Amino acid sequence: MLAEIFGYLSRLLLQGNHTW
Repeated sequence: MLAEIFGYLSRLLLQGNHTW
């Protein structure tokens, strides 16, 4: 479960859509 969520967030971070 965590892997899926973490992977999804990682993709967003890589895309640069979100700035955490």
